Amino acid sequence: MTTTKELITFMANVNVDATYIKERAVLIDDCWKWPHTNTQGFGQINLLDKPNRRYISLKAHIASYVLFKGAYEEGQFITQTCGNKSCCNPDHLIAKNYSDKEFPELKKSKDKEYILGNIEKDPKTGCWNWTGSIKDTGYGQIGTWDNEKKKHVTLKAHKVAYELWKGPVPKGVWVLHKCDNRKCVNPDHLFLGNNSDNIIDCSMKGRHGLAKLTEYKVRRIKKLYSEGYSQRDLALKFSVSKHTIYSVLQNKTYRWVSKEHK
Repeated sequence: MTTTKELITFMANVNVDATYIKERAVLIDDCWKWPHTNTQGFGQINLLDKPNRRYISLKAHIASYVLFKGAYEEGQFITQTCGNKSCCNPDHLIAKNYSDKEFPELKKSKDKEYILGNIEKDPKTGCWNWTGSIKDTGYGQIGTWDNEKKKHVTLKAHKVAYELWKGPVPKGVWVLHKCDNRKCVNPDHLFLGNNSDNIIDCSMKGRHGLAKLTEYKVRRIKKLYSEGYSQRDLALKFSVSKHTIYSVLQNKTYRWVSKEHK
């Protein structure tokens, strides 16, 4: 959801209202604790977007704020005054400007200390495994505020680490792993390459999405998607990235494979 108006419209379409929040939240010491949380500890609501045949994940405290208090302005974020990330009690929620944030998120992309404070070093491999937020694709990610774009952006942790220790990454160039460990942000394990280098590197290491799929699996993917499986569920089921699933469904790859045997 890119705007609160779109969020309100979507929740109305899937019957998420104030009662939905109240009935599912657990009351603990005046906090409304949401029973399901994401990797960052925030309450998470998973809903099926039937028209687009996909699942949407919403942060429970943001949904609660919008339902009980209304829309918040662009450039603002919702935070809990109680300090409990899983709390969605509207009395504990306030909207603040990103410029008012007084914690490292604003300088994450410029701070070596932040990187070093969010890793776990593996003495056997030398990898610096990212302990912060992890994307569905397995890469570490860093959320930060982009003052130029005036919006919240997500950066790949290994790319940030490369730039901090080795210098800028030219446009159109990829940061690749020598160790084949997507969580690793050790700058000594990173090198630059173009898109072709990335594809070759993936194929040589046996993990490129196309190398993992057979025609049978492609047919299964198309069939299961038509039955309501989300792209994320299919990516997990077949151990490939969501981009690989998207490319199959959009006939960008394996376009010669039909959904059923002919």
